[in-house]
Amino acid sequence: MTIFIANPTALIAQPGRAVNTFPSGLVRVDQVYLGLTSQAATHRATLAVGNDMPDGDSSPCIDGLKIFPEVQERRREDGFTEFIVSAYGRSKATATIARDVKQLSEPADFYLRDMLIIRGTATAKIVSATIPTFDSLNFPADTFDPISAFLFTDADGEPEADSITKISESTRTETWRFEFGSITRTARLLKPGVTKGFYKSIFPIPLTISSSNFGYWTEWVFAYG
Repeated sequence: MTIFIANPTALIAQPGRAVNTFPSGLVRVDQVYLGLTSQAATHRATLAVGNDMPDGDSSPCIDGLKIFPEVQERRREDGFTEFIVSAYGRSKATATIARDVKQLSEPADFYLRDMLIIRGTATAKIVSATIPTFDSLNFPADTFDPISAFLFTDADGEPEADSITKISESTRTETWRFEFGSITRTARLLKPGVTKGFYKSIFPIPLTISSSNFGYWTEWVFAYG
């Protein structure tokens, strides 16, 4: 078989281009290019980490594909070398938001006939070349509604606490004192406070950040909960 090549320094994309997409918007493209072995040094420079794919095909990414990690090579006996290339990009510039709500077990130090604790977690995944700001994550307006709820009810649906007293209030919150036998608890509640035995409590929302680097791009995960 004879292969004619018009440009000795050209890299020819081979069939079998593979595209993998991820929930964060991260995109990985695997592509094999064919080039003359005699031009291998030139090809390696063209395919250096951080460079664009040589054929200009960046679909389905919105702003290019960047090579990562280092190119792999497979030398053939016909004077050509196959260059196995991976590159990363992103299919969107906005974060993927997920919220998970879980029911937790009853704390041992509460004296309650019936109690339900619900805790929510909000997670944002985004692909960016820089560290995203909180504002750029664009959490929906209701994401940080109260993340815990307590249900203290009797058979008639009324609060079971021996005493419930509102201590103070601000524009958005109320502070209440709950007495269950000898146990007293104080909670800062989101208005309207106590309604049919349903208590919404505001708690600190810690932030954890993790990241995975893919050369030019980094996949960030911000978790609140």
